[in-house]
Amino acid sequence: MDRSTIAAVATPLSPGGIGIVRISGPDAVGIALSLFRRGRDGQPLSRGSIDSHRVYHGYVFDGPDLVDEVLLVFMLAPHSYTMEDVAEIHAHGGPAVLATILDLVLDAGAEPAGPGEFTKRAFLNGRIDLTQAEAVADIIEAASLAEVKSAAATISGRLKQEILSIRGLLLDLLAGMEASIDFSDQAGEVFDQEDASRVLLLDVLPALDRLMERHRAFGRGGREFDVVIVGAPNVGKSTLLNRLLGYERAIVSDTPGTTRDLVDGPVFLGGRRMLFTDTAGLRDRAGDQVEKKGMDLAARALERADLAVFVVDAAKGFLQEDMDAFARLSPERCIVVVNKTDLPGAKGFSLPPELSKASRVVRVSALYGYGMDELEGVLVQMADKLMPAPGAGVAVPNARHHASLVACRSAVFSAARALEESVPVDMVAIDIKDAVSRLDEIVGESADAGLLDAVFERFCVGK
Repeated sequence: MDRSTIAAVATPLSPGGIGIVRISGPDAVGIALSLFRRGRDGQPLSRGSIDSHRVYHGYVFDGPDLVDEVLLVFMLAPHSYTMEDVAEIHAHGGPAVLATILDLVLDAGAEPAGPGEFTKRAFLNGRIDLTQAEAVADIIEAASLAEVKSAAATISGRLKQEILSIRGLLLDLLAGMEASIDFSDQAGEVFDQEDASRVLLLDVLPALDRLMERHRAFGRGGREFDVVIVGAPNVGKSTLLNRLLGYERAIVSDTPGTTRDLVDGPVFLGGRRMLFTDTAGLRDRAGDQVEKKGMDLAARALERADLAVFVVDAAKGFLQEDMDAFARLSPERCIVVVNKTDLPGAKGFSLPPELSKASRVVRVSALYGYGMDELEGVLVQMADKLMPAPGAGVAVPNARHHASLVACRSAVFSAARALEESVPVDMVAIDIKDAVSRLDEIVGESADAGLLDAVFERFCVGK
């Protein structure tokens, strides 16, 4: 076990109200106390006077020089995230002040923490298993409320408990098998192959299948929802994008063909991260090669989009170029947005029958915001329909877990088939042991250094 003391900035290195320098290890308390004073006159805080999980107000000094007014928190072993002594200095969130405090901590004897090293120590010290450790990174990277809840469920240990439940069934069978091998003259009394086969087929395999299906479902329902805004030139696509984002992201102009490249931005709607992409106007003939390139990019964006928002100019009416653009879309994955309803010319506008194939029609004024609440509600409904998220609070296996589950299922199925064919129990036990080891990979019982490096290298420094 590494007994060094590590430190890192645990918050983003960008201006903010609060920034945290985290220290963990046997010297964490001493290092923090060496920099901290209770008052501007430099009153030190002694180790014997501190309490765990109590906040102390004071100042960080660099020798005689004041650096920042801070809050200092101690979390003493084993009641900390890493199960080591931990000290956190809560300072103002400027990159310069945080870098200065971290340098002082390192000069006092700490070593720079690597990516995910605090969480890695929590795993190595037995506070969490590997699924819980990975979920820490998942919750930081979550792009939807469903992903947040799934990661939180995994951090709470739900996935671990499901894996251990399956593992327990296999270990019970393995114990019976090994007993029958050791006491072969009493094998009939010790181990029943038909009962074992039923456990594998009716209990173990369905449990594995449920976990694997959860992974597949979340692969569709947990990721970012990709929405592409399309339509003929100058119908208000860029204005609509800016209205959805809440700030000016795309250039708005009365000149057709202003948007040449893909312009996008994320929005959280209904607890889901949606990526909206504004595209070049679609028409039969581009004005120049640059516009043609933009139209090609728009077509490719449509191919990978989850949903198309097709914008029509209500004041101008529905023209042939609108029909040509609409013909490129899949109606079941399309919302028609009738825009510019604030203009006098929009009063008599009616949609042609061809557009009735679209999933929904919403009338808005992107310029003034009329109808946007309805549009956002429809977008959430379409996202839930096209990309349903798994149940709330369900722990979902990630890609690494899924690979181990696939291998485990193969071993279990092989064992069940061998039992039905009366293969000698010692041969079947090999498959059961393989299945157990695959589950151990998931929770980290049999993780080697290479696997741990691969898991924790995706973490940010400071977590």
